Amino acid sequence: MLFSFAMISLGLTLTILDFQNGRNLTSVFLASLGVTVMFSGPLIAYILTSGWLLGMFSIAYLRFFHTVADSSLIVTMVFLASLIFVFGLYAEHIRLKANLSAVRMRDLTLHDQLTGAYNRLFLNEYIQKLISAKNRYGTTLSCILIDIDHFKDINDTWGHPVGDRVLVTLVGTVREQLRDSDTITRMGGEEFLILLPETPLYAAMIVAEKIRRITEKIPFNGFTLTISLGVCEIRDKESFESVFRRCDQALYRAKYKGRNRVESCMECSPVTSPSK
Repeated sequence: MLFSFAMISLGLTLTILDFQNGRNLTSVFLASLGVTVMFSGPLIAYILTSGWLLGMFSIAYLRFFHTVADSSLIVTMVFLASLIFVFGLYAEHIRLKANLSAVRMRDLTLHDQLTGAYNRLFLNEYIQKLISAKNRYGTTLSCILIDIDHFKDINDTWGHPVGDRVLVTLVGTVREQLRDSDTITRMGGEEFLILLPETPLYAAMIVAEKIRRITEKIPFNGFTLTISLGVCEIRDKESFESVFRRCDQALYRAKYKGRNRVESCMECSPVTSPSK
């Protein structure tokens, strides 16, 4: 049998006839089972440009084949069996590759292409799951709405490439402060929404303040980057539209009070919207 494996590793076929006269242990064992003929061949899967030696295919018969035609029949049977196996493996490879492509494509559709943050398509699906879980299990859920201060001035003064770099850098900085369960979504322009599952308002305020302080320390030549943040905890049975309005009110309160600050919204009343 070791000889058989050695032949297979070289990609060769091996036919053994008349085990009854064999002297090695393998021949003796197979002969005791009544085996007289065995054919072994390699199973090689050619996927793309790589040839994978998958193993060995063997077929044994209990009666001796005297004619060349009989031996050829065995060879043909093994070849067809190998071919079916290899095509099945290739089909499975194609299926897995297609599934992976579909997953990657969906991942692209759920992310903002510039910053890598989630987009509103993702948010619309995910927020409903979070709200349902909160209502069912009584957990807490908080939101942080972020807006970059004077972002239009940054674009007008330093150019859109710098503005793009600001957006990308901000998202990367925010992600470093979040847990794996937290998410950041680009709502549009320079506005981002953070979702913090199982986080009460006071804890969300701490996270928001930490993000604000770290952001103003990001080194940019010629200007200091600052953000304003509005924080809310979602109430029982509250819709996303409702909590987003309250977050927006808290954000504009932060803008109204001078920017570069964090404001919470328990029972926010509308304020005059300042220029960004």
